[in-house]
Amino acid sequence: MLFIQWNAAAAATFGIDLGHLEVALRNAYDTAITARWSGPQHWLLDPSSPVRRLLIRNGKDHNARRRSQIVEACERAGGNGVSPGKIIAELPFGFWRFLTTPSRHDSLWMPYLRYAFPRGTARATVNHAVTELNQMRNRIAHHEPLLVRDLAADHKHLLQLVKLLSPRLAA
Repeated sequence: MLFIQWNAAAAATFGIDLGHLEVALRNAYDTAITARWSGPQHWLLDPSSPVRRLLIRNGKDHNARRRSQIVEACERAGGNGVSPGKIIAELPFGFWRFLTTPSRHDSLWMPYLRYAFPRGTARATVNHAVTELNQMRNRIAHHEPLLVRDLAADHKHLLQLVKLLSPRLAA
């Protein structure tokens, strides 16, 4: 019984901080892309966007899931004509997590996302931290034991990413 209480307390504590991080991350990504996007529609809705167009690597379309997530988020937000901000709020953490993978280096990181972070921040550093935190978030969401995780490392990743995104939020 003691373990269950400990796990619930650890999940609640990390969950709050992960929620703040998720909002900061998605807002920073949207700001960075929007500032540089020249398409006729918001970057989430434009078919030529790096998150919507075909991205074939090793015979697989790496944007198929992103497109599905955008459609699902639009529906949850209220359907056609809903504001991009409402769609962004409905997108899952996993959507944002996959925007820094190696396959996105040229299409997203270099032209857009690197501007969400201090100059010289490596995509691989961000990708590693976001990947670990997404896994942590999923363990919490599925009520799985956290004792098997290195919580100190998870906390370090969280603080590292928050400090890169917003030193004010980190404080």
